[in-house]
Amino acid sequence: MSITAAVGLLQGLKETDVRFRVHALKKIQLIIDEHWAEIADALMDIEELYEDQGFPERELAALIASKVYYHMEQYDEALRLALESGSKFDINEKSAYVERLISKCIDDYTSKRVRNAEAKSEEEREAIDPKLEEIVNRMFERCLRDGEYYQTIGIALEARRTDMIEQAIRSGEYIDEKLNYTYSLAEKSISSKEFRTEVLELLVRILKERLSASTYYFDLSRCYVSLNNAAELANLLSTLQLESSDSALVALQLAFDLFDSENQQLTSQVCIQLKARELAESDPEKKKEITRLVEVITGKYTHELYMQFLSKNNKTDSLIVTDIKESIPQTVSALQEACIWCNGIMNACTTDDSFLKNNLDWISKTSNWAKFSCCSTLGSIHKGNTANAMVILEPYLNPSHANSNPYSGGGAFYALGLIHANQYNAEVMNTFFSNMTSLGKNDVICHGICLGYGLVGMATGDEAVYSELKTTMFEDSAVRGQAAALAAGLIMLGTGNQDVISDLLTYAHETQHEKIIREISLSLAFIMYGKEEAADELFEKMASDKDAIIRYGAMYLLGMAYVGTGNKIAIRKLLHYGVSDVDNDVRRSAVTNLGFVMARNPEKLPRMVAQLADSYNPFVRYGAAMALGICCSGSANTEALNILVPLLGDNNDFVRQGAIIAIALVLMQVTTGVEPQVADLKKHYDQIYKDKHEDILCRFGAIVAKGILEAGGRNCLIQLISRLGSPRTVSYTHLRAHETSLHLVCRLLLEKKKKKKKKKQ
Repeated sequence: MSITAAVGLLQGLKETDVRFRVHALKKIQLIIDEHWAEIADALMDIEELYEDQGFPERELAALIASKVYYHMEQYDEALRLALESGSKFDINEKSAYVERLISKCIDDYTSKRVRNAEAKSEEEREAIDPKLEEIVNRMFERCLRDGEYYQTIGIALEARRTDMIEQAIRSGEYIDEKLNYTYSLAEKSISSKEFRTEVLELLVRILKERLSASTYYFDLSRCYVSLNNAAELANLLSTLQLESSDSALVALQLAFDLFDSENQQLTSQVCIQLKARELAESDPEKKKEITRLVEVITGKYTHELYMQFLSKNNKTDSLIVTDIKESIPQTVSALQEACIWCNGIMNACTTDDSFLKNNLDWISKTSNWAKFSCCSTLGSIHKGNTANAMVILEPYLNPSHANSNPYSGGGAFYALGLIHANQYNAEVMNTFFSNMTSLGKNDVICHGICLGYGLVGMATGDEAVYSELKTTMFEDSAVRGQAAALAAGLIMLGTGNQDVISDLLTYAHETQHEKIIREISLSLAFIMYGKEEAADELFEKMASDKDAIIRYGAMYLLGMAYVGTGNKIAIRKLLHYGVSDVDNDVRRSAVTNLGFVMARNPEKLPRMVAQLADSYNPFVRYGAAMALGICCSGSANTEALNILVPLLGDNNDFVRQGAIIAIALVLMQVTTGVEPQVADLKKHYDQIYKDKHEDILCRFGAIVAKGILEAGGRNCLIQLISRLGSPRTVSYTHLRAHETSLHLVCRLLLEKKKKKKKKKQ
């Protein structure tokens, strides 16, 4: 049709006879995509027809006006009029106009639903146009009718429509896949903890209905772990354990997975529930079965199996640490300590302490705090060896023994805590209590006892232990005070206890010791572990503090509160402080904590920090390196390595140290067959620590990196997410930066992870 014809039709809109105007609109509808520019001149006339309540084709007029605005790229007006066009707006039409407006419609609807859900008062809530909701509902119906269930679930999750999520899961086939898909999206993509809980409860309800048809116990178990529902977990485990021999095996596997989640608060509550059921049970055989279940959950069998495997399959080359010892000067205590920690990491959980026994003369000449570290590595080497812990450490715990001195004794108490880390033991806690009374006057011994207290009582929320630690902290001694402050955070890990937060924050502003302030800041981060939105208020308070150390802790608080969530708001805040804060340590910690927040999505982090790794600020570059190391540990992520390897040539030794350690983390358990750079990087590390002219920072990093690459007899790696999909508490709390007066290093307590043997094809 020619332009002249289009102009003629537009003239028909001005006719007095309604029939002519309706006819003109119908014809215009057919040519609007080609002649919208000419039709736009009559847009006012078309809108007048829509606004005329007596006009019979108001909806058609609204649709035509909407299409004109669409072509003019005024999408808000186009959507407004499309909603007014009612049934004339056909969502089944395959056109760019319909697809664009449906996308706009869903975006607007989703944003309003999210804002209303997060509104703190009724005044902040925004009314949603029923016509907008009708279009979205029609879109959902179309997706369900076309079998686009995954698309329906994705849109429904964004729009927070649990009714449509449930309908999509129940419709059609492949319910198992849809349940797993929904769980995965809930854990990785939903930023609101409240809505994530609502979705998980929906999954639990569906899974419970299907238990009679098939075994969905593992899916149900991981939902309960994510919901922190101890009562339902205990009920599920006890029911399976007593039902049949086959279901008892499932219960035991679930118990092993529960222990692997490292959530002591949850596991202790489950054990209490199971013990109550055991007392109520009259059948001796059933009592025995429940007892065995409790033993599995507390880690008794896991520790034994891991120790057997790691001790038998220890492939560590003992000559590596011997060569390191001979390559470093006796006068540099930092390198001696690096060598000691290298040995502790290499032999973590293997019970092989032969290097320490064979080099007693060398150890005797180390500095005081190096002796502390030396004894504490016994805890890393013998982690989980709870049966022999006191026998191994007795020579150092007993003050009358020839091998004992305050630094060795303090390190031994710390080692005792490491051996029992995250596994509450009343007898060990009593040992700490009695020795705090008799030996606690010495600052160094008290330092080790406090650290042990925190490790063993992690996440228990024990008020009595906290009270004792608070008293020790208030003595205002830098050495004991910093350990007591950190231990208090470990005891209250994830509890969100407001009274404890108030005590610690108040004292942080009163004390003059920077070490205590720093550990208090980190303790506050531990207390808000996994609290997500509940931690926002405390974060804003700490992030606006004039003390840079407290702001430094605020970055860790955000990282701990949103561990593994990938929360966009948390990421935005960390990026903001990573480039804008006036203090370099705050910047470094902000960028580092991106690794914790993105732990479930390691493939996305390299693109996020690529530009930060090129920053002019060396602290930001260091933080980017450590974020990649933490998030991509053991993954051999090519994008991460492409960012990290160039940093080995950085002009700042501090950044080079971070890159050295981060690369070692990424390449844990990686062979040259998977990543050809491994062999060359190991040789490069050897050259660094042997070079007497190399900076101590780089030599320190290379020595620690050698230990990481050989971790646990070449059978261990850092894994931040458990098999059930929940964050592994111990791994997060131990992957943290410790500062000495001269050097910043990353000391890693490696959690054992059995190396899976590849099945022969």
